[in-house]
Amino acid sequence: MKLLSIVVPLKNNYHCVESIFRKVSDMDPDIVELVISDNSSANEEMKSLIEKYSTANIVYVHEPSPISMTENFEIGIEAATGKYLCMLGADDMLTSQIIQVAEYMERNDIDSAVFRKALYNWPQMEFRFHDFPSLTIRKSNGKIRMIDSDKELSKMQNRGMVSVGKLPGPYHGIVRRELFEKVFRIAGRFIPGASPDMAMAVSLSQVCSKHVYIDAPITVSGHSYNSAGGKGARGAHKGDLKGKSFLPKNIEENWPVFVPKVWTAPTLYADSLVSSLSAINMQCRIDALNKEANYANLAVFFPEYRPLLKPHIKGLISRVKYTGYIVYFFTARCIKFASNWLSLKLGITRNRLYRNIEDSYQASIIIEEFIGGQSLDRYFR
Repeated sequence: MKLLSIVVPLKNNYHCVESIFRKVSDMDPDIVELVISDNSSANEEMKSLIEKYSTANIVYVHEPSPISMTENFEIGIEAATGKYLCMLGADDMLTSQIIQVAEYMERNDIDSAVFRKALYNWPQMEFRFHDFPSLTIRKSNGKIRMIDSDKELSKMQNRGMVSVGKLPGPYHGIVRRELFEKVFRIAGRFIPGASPDMAMAVSLSQVCSKHVYIDAPITVSGHSYNSAGGKGARGAHKGDLKGKSFLPKNIEENWPVFVPKVWTAPTLYADSLVSSLSAINMQCRIDALNKEANYANLAVFFPEYRPLLKPHIKGLISRVKYTGYIVYFFTARCIKFASNWLSLKLGITRNRLYRNIEDSYQASIIIEEFIGGQSLDRYFR
């Protein structure tokens, strides 16, 4: 059994994923394997990549027929043989320090770890407001702290479930494979929801005993033009539920009645919270979701869908809460906008910014030099 499986579910995004092949080929194949779950209709280019990087330990599964994102992720999990799993998108990246983290977790019997991600924007990325640099390494201190995953879920629910926060999950994190098997025994599947990252975070939070947050950029969140992150950056991560092949076929039938029927991050996250809690027999926690906060987040970031919220906001208390959260999220958005402007136009920032970085592999080398300066070894001993 390998120590760590790097699982990459993808569809067509081959021009980005070669950087991950290149990175994993630098690692010890006795410790790390790369698992590609490919839902592309044609895969000649992928076959060429596998042949080019034949020295790496590669597990490749190709499913050409259309399947949902969740199904593609689950195929990758099933094919992985590592004791620990890390999942990335095709345009994401990892650093070589991820092996140190996995070894640290094994020595200390830790179930899950998540990180402060670096941010990389591929060439040809487009944004709604700012021209962001290629690479942003956010200020971090390298420290490790324990996180109560159950309390973290309550915190995220109270904030409207518009983010995974520091919940456990293999997407830009590392999770012991046994946790997925526990979820499978309860729910009958590894990922009980339409949004893989949220569904994994919610379900794993209920079976995780030791979970840590590492304040270091061990992985890199990549944004390419056609990825989910890229669509979100230019405001295109939205639409009807119908006709979305990457969503489950029966998603409309099982959609929660209190969530507007539209495809956006906040609505899909709310749906995945409900489906995941139901699948692991924790329906009692569904009512803890702060619906007004979720609605307000939708209204601020997707104002065109505000009319869909009217049937869901009933009563004076609900309207007051909704209005308060509108102010909160709008203010937070303005502060973020101002912070980005100061950073990008005047250079006032605590982060490190780099421009003209050709690909995520080059970004990973820069990040590794940054991590080396932090002397993280003292934390991973």
